[in-house]
Order: sequence, then C-alpha cells, then structure tokens
Amino acid sequence: METKTIVAALFLSGFAFSCNTYEYIHDETSRNRQKEIHSSRAGNVTFDVMGCMSSAFLTALLDTEIGFEPSEKVYKRIKLINPSADTMYVNMLTDANWKNEEYCDFNDVRIPPGKTCKLLVPIGINYNLYFGNTENPENDKKIEVNTATFKKINLTPELIKKLEGE
Repeated sequence: METKTIVAALFLSGFAFSCNTYEYIHDETSRNRQKEIHSSRAGNVTFDVMGCMSSAFLTALLDTEIGFEPSEKVYKRIKLINPSADTMYVNMLTDANWKNEEYCDFNDVRIPPGKTCKLLVPIGINYNLYFGNTENPENDKKIEVNTATFKKINLTPELIKKLEGE
C-alpha cells in the first residue's frame, strides 16, 4: 500500500472520530464555547506534533538527544449517550471559569433518541449535570460528575429511576 494512501486513511479516520456534535447544542453561547475549546485543543495538538517532529529531525541531523516535552492534556472528550426513545435535555453547569469570568457551562443540549453527543471539556472539572426527557427544568435529575473520572455517561431511564429512588 502506498504511503500517501495510509496517511490519507489515518487522517480521515482521525477526523471522523474527533468530530463533535455541535448540532445538539442549541444555546449559541455554549456552541461557541465548544468551538473555541475544540480549536484550542487542535492548536495544542498541532504544536505538539510539530515539536515532536522537529525534535526527531534535529536529533537525527545533529546526532544528539534533543528532548521535547508535549504540553499537558487540558481537554477531554466525553460522550453523553441517550439510549432511550425520548429526546434528552441536558445542562452541564460548573463553577469553573472559561474566559472573561464566564463559566464553562454547556446549556440546552438536546440529544435525540439513540444518539450520542460528544463534548470536549476541561479535565478535572466538577459539573452538575441536569438531564431529563422533558423541556421543563423542574423535572430534571441531577448527577455530579468530574471530567477526570468519566468518559461516557448513559442518560438512561434506569439512571433517572435510580436517582428518583434516592
């Protein structure tokens, strides 16, 4: 197989798996915040890749060890999964700031039945995740999540029933 074909396949598969689901975020401020986080992360990844490649090239050229330390991971992708037959309405609220004293909240996320919403979030942030299958926030259930420990969250009716029993 040609090198160009392999590189193209890797690029396309990486692009396909890194897609965010902006269409599920109906709050314009939250959608813009998600796009900013995505582009910030893309910039960090690009810088790290270029730094590693430059380090490897200079190490080979100068026959000396040149170390490059990639930047620390700041963002993480989480999946909000809706396996139910109803649309799930989700709000993720935190007291962590994003920019200009704004909180890094994600409001009015509507996940269709059987779909998954992928979000990029800062690592190690505590979120109060409010969700329910009606638009009425008074009926929402709340769970607390830390983005360092969760990768997938199933928004199932069983989880709602479990929370109601508490």
